[in-house]
This record gives sequence, C-alpha cells and structure tokens, in this order.
Amino acid sequence: MKISGGQLERGSIVAGYRVDSVISRGGMGIVYRVTNVALHKVYALKTLTSELSDDAQFRERFKREMRIAASIAHPNVVGIHYAGEHEGLLFLVMDFVSGTDLRHLLQDSGALEPERAVDLLVQFASALDAAHAKGLVHRDVKPANMLIAVRDGEEHGYLTDFGVAKRSDNIGALTSTGAMVGTVHYMAPEQITGDHTDARTDVYALGCVFFQMLSGKVPYERDNSITTLFAHVHDPPPALPDELAELYPTFGPVIDKAMAKNAEDRYFSAGDFARDAACALTGVRYTGPAAIVATGEAKPYLPEEKPPLSTTVHANRPPLQTSAPGATGEPPAAQGRGDGSGPVGRRSRRYTWAALIATVAVAGAVAAVIAITSSGASAPPTKGGFAAEVRPVPTNRVTGMGRATVQLRGNVATVTVDTNGLLRAAHLMHIHGGTGNCPPASAALAYQGHRFINASVGDKFYGPVVTSLTERGDTSPASHLSSGLFPQVGNIRYKRTFTLGPGVAQQIRDGLAVIVVHGINYDGASAYDGYLGSGVEASAPALCGPLFPAQTAVAPRTGGASAITFQASLRLYGPTPGQQSLASLFWCHGGGKLVASTSTSEQPRARAPT
Repeated sequence: MKISGGQLERGSIVAGYRVDSVISRGGMGIVYRVTNVALHKVYALKTLTSELSDDAQFRERFKREMRIAASIAHPNVVGIHYAGEHEGLLFLVMDFVSGTDLRHLLQDSGALEPERAVDLLVQFASALDAAHAKGLVHRDVKPANMLIAVRDGEEHGYLTDFGVAKRSDNIGALTSTGAMVGTVHYMAPEQITGDHTDARTDVYALGCVFFQMLSGKVPYERDNSITTLFAHVHDPPPALPDELAELYPTFGPVIDKAMAKNAEDRYFSAGDFARDAACALTGVRYTGPAAIVATGEAKPYLPEEKPPLSTTVHANRPPLQTSAPGATGEPPAAQGRGDGSGPVGRRSRRYTWAALIATVAVAGAVAAVIAITSSGASAPPTKGGFAAEVRPVPTNRVTGMGRATVQLRGNVATVTVDTNGLLRAAHLMHIHGGTGNCPPASAALAYQGHRFINASVGDKFYGPVVTSLTERGDTSPASHLSSGLFPQVGNIRYKRTFTLGPGVAQQIRDGLAVIVVHGINYDGASAYDGYLGSGVEASAPALCGPLFPAQTAVAPRTGGASAITFQASLRLYGPTPGQQSLASLFWCHGGGKLVASTSTSEQPRARAPT
C-alpha cells in the first residue's frame, strides 16, 4: 500500500482492493473509489485519519461496531463488506453508491418540497431504526452522510458512516487537529455537555436535518462554532418559514419534539419521528403508543431510570398530541400533551456560559479545535422491537383494509389476520420476507391499458413467499397458490398457530417481513373475471403491511420462552379521497388513531416533488 501525503496513491492495493480515485475528503478521513481485484466489482473504501487510528480506545470500538454495522441488512443502509487495518491505518470497504449526497443536493436545490423531504426522512429514519435495533448509535447524522441515488425512477436514500464517529461525545474530546464527534450544526445537547447518548441523540440530529430540508438552512445559523453549540444547548428549536408553517401547521411541533433539549422529551425512535412528519403533511396527528426499537447501548433511558428535569414552555406553536394518554405499555415520557396547554417536548436543561466555555478551555483554543466537516446482535427485547414503515400503493382499487398480528414463541407463531371490505372470494395470504417493504405507487406497470401492481412486481419489493397463511394443511411456500386452503370471504377472521420455516422468525424480528393479502376487484365486478388477464386479479396484492413490534409482550408460561407480538397495519392499496402524496400515507395508521389537526389553517395544498 503506497501512501503519499496521507493519501493512498492510485493503483495501491489494500486488502485486495485497487485504489482508482478519490471520491471525497472529510474530518474523519478520505473516501476512495476502489475495485475488487478478484471480482472486478467497484466499491468505496474509507481510510480513517491517523489520529483516529492511533487512538487505542477508538480502535477497539471501531472493530466492534464495524461488526455490528456490517450485520445491518437494510435497503437504506450502505452495506459494509470489509473492515480492518493495514500498516497501522484503519479502513472499511462499503457499497459504492452512484449519486450525490444530501449536502450537495441542498446546496444545489435549497429547500426541498415537503413531500420530497418527508419521503427522504422516512427512508433515513428507517435506516436509523435498523441500526438502533442492533444497539448501534450513529452519532454523526448529517447531510454529508446521507447518500441519494435514483432507483426505478425514485430517489433512494442511504445512510452511511455507522461506527466511525469517535466515542467521546463531548467538547472535551476535541483534539489538536479539530476532530470532534458530530458536526456542530447537528449535535445534540448531550453530545456537547458530555451526557449519556443513545438513539435519541440521532433523532435530534435527524430533526436538524429535516429542518434544513424544509427551510434550506441549518437550524442555528450563528457567527461561530461556539455560539452554534450554545444555541443547541439553550435556544428553542427554530421556527419554519411563515409560509411553510401556515401550510403545514403541525410540522413545527414535530420538529420541536425531535429537537427537544431534554432527550426524555424527544421521540424514542426515528421511525416515530418520521411517521409524525408524514402525518403532518395532511394536518393529522397520530395518537398511538410510542415505539422503542433500540437495544443495548442505543436503548433510551426510561423515565424511572433518570430523574425528571426542570421544564420551560415556549409559545407560538400549536400543540401536538403524539400518543394516547394512558396507553398501556407506553413510556410516560413519550406521551404527548392532550390538554392543549402547550407544545410537546418543551423541557430543557439550562447551562451557563461559564460551564460551556470551561469545558472548551480544557480542549484548547476555540478557533483551532472545532471543525465543521463538509463531507465525509443482540437478542430482540420482550418489549418494543423493530419498527417498520407502511407503504400503501394507490393503484389496485381496493376499498378494504385490515390488521394482522404475529405472536412469536421461538419459531412457533400465532398469526391473526382481520380484514373488511374485500371481494367475497378466495384470498391468498402470505408472509413475504427479505425487505420489510411494500411497493410504492411508482412501481405500478401499464398492462392492457391499466396501471396496477401485479404479483411479480410486488415480489420485487417485499421478497418471496416465506410462509403461506393457509387455514389448514401445509403452511410452507409450496402451498402459496393453493386457493382452496385460504379464506373465501372478504371479511377475513383468521387465526392459526404453527411452526415457522427456517429463518422466518428471525426475518420477522429483524423487520424484514410483511403480510400480504392478495386478490383485487379492479373493475368492481364482484368477481375475478379476467378483466386484467387470466388469474391476475386473484394473485395481485390487495393489502400489504410490514410487521412491526407491538408495545407489549405476552407473559411467558412457566419455564417457557417470552412471546413477542408483531403487528401489521394492512393499509388499502386504493386511493383515499383527499390524499395528496405518497409520503403522507406512511404510518399514520400504525396501531393508534388519527385525529384532525387543531389548527384552523387551510388544509395543505398538493405539491409535486421537485
């Protein structure tokens, strides 16, 4: 391996990868485009700065967290294929993503249309939930670490740089060359003050990024880094531009909650944040229970584990109720205010300038040490678990809807499916595994003059059948087309206990499974009449719901294993009157209920993504 001026020379070979060119440079290291010599496949290789490589504590954590990061199989996470060290230099090899990053997109485009911003937020939040479920905190969520490519005509977001940020999450960790955890524009208060960090630290940073996507500006534009850090600790979350706030009055409270100074007042999961943002597009509020998907070091402290802190209320924002008061299994700190007395998430700790500057003084001269960078398996819990998004596809003209649960005891599953309003006919029902995603509207194809999602297109998004939800007999994928074994009614009331095939239970626990009810009545003829072609209507997906963990676990039998319940909100694929965007449909029916916004402002106008 040849190194010249701290940079790998073109043509150098590192662990079987040939260096082709430099992609980007940042405060943590340099990213190269490389080619696997044996496979002739292109990857991205990141070398970390010599300062990080020489830090013994960081080296050990890097090796441990790279193993965790490499285990995250998620469509919105940049895959890691190799990590190690060579001649004292730490490096990792990742998927090569052909596209741009959010930092450059915002520089070029400015503020994004709300629908586009929420769509990207949902994807990055899903990636964070997957990492938090593995016990991994990112600690450096920022636009430069959010890659964007175009797949099948749609923007696809990838989160990168897991496990790379330094462990010491405070200003005291500043070094002589200016490396510090996070970028000052996206740093949570607890990173600045040296307090405990967990999944909510990433939620705060994601809130900062979402504000920037909507407004085109970082949350706290100050004269220098110290005043920016002070604003993160002391100042209330910024207000959105007046026009945007008027069109989407509930966006403000959602951002307030994500960027609450006190971590206990924030969302417990990135997925809950993204869900509320999606609901805010149509001026509605989610009132179901909060979700805690994080485990291990990423798991948030619950209220009983940390004493409550003083509160400060800021005015001029409409209240947002984010959970049903008294909902069972919900952490009290995650409950929103339902009395209309003020915004959610308004408690904040107060720190003095003297304390902040004293901490900085330990690190050295302020101007020299703060860098603003510009690029750059544990078992499932018995409470909470792995959240997943819900993506309805408004093309298949289905007017029904439904709900499903999977209760797991090891590999034994008790599955329930309830639907209403489907065609009175046979309905194939399956658990599909591999992605945990339902197909978006853009996946619809034109067939005989009609646009809809057929079975083969659906499979590309949610993966193959891994379990057949038959009423009797075989439940393996081999029976997935045996129509006589499935319900023959539109109002399905299904419940069955059986042993899952190899690996299926783990896919459910990992958030990689969906339940699909097939059979559509596309032309309203009340029968499968071949309108779209022979057998097409009977096999086309009608309802699809990613499985996500319920808030409560079933008490184990004496001497038995704990049971975890997973729920899927089977959203209809047909359009609902008044729907303005795909993103506004996500998650708003994830087990709770919807209530109209308390604002008297007009409903949001439809806007096309830019």
